[in-house]
Amino acid sequence: MMECFELGVPVWPVGQRGTWNQVVGFYVSFEIDDAEAAKNIILKVTAADCYRVWVNGVFFAYGPARTAHGYSRVDALPLVGVLVEGVNHLAIEVSSCGIDSYAYALHDPFLQAEILQCGQPLIATGGKGFGATL
Repeated sequence: MMECFELGVPVWPVGQRGTWNQVVGFYVSFEIDDAEAAKNIILKVTAADCYRVWVNGVFFAYGPARTAHGYSRVDALPLVGVLVEGVNHLAIEVSSCGIDSYAYALHDPFLQAEILQCGQPLIATGGKGFGATL
């Protein structure tokens, strides 16, 4: 996963690993100077076990696609058409089962994400920007 991200690192609230059936919300707001700049913004995201994304209060995407045990797929989601000039709000909800099941393998929960403009990270998990709440 690390080679897919420039700045984003896997994050999860302190003391919350090992909890069953947990949902954590991550939120960030950021400003876009003009509509033309919004055309070049991409959200790179992966999580365990699954995530849902909202942009400016509208459901936008979910994932990641299933893969082999010990791996996570990274989605690159162009935010074209959903961003506005001025302040934008992005929320990611991550659901972790925390147990072995037929749908998910047991592993540590995490979110790893970056918002990129023209390939350069604007905001990333593990740095300034994303806040988390249970």
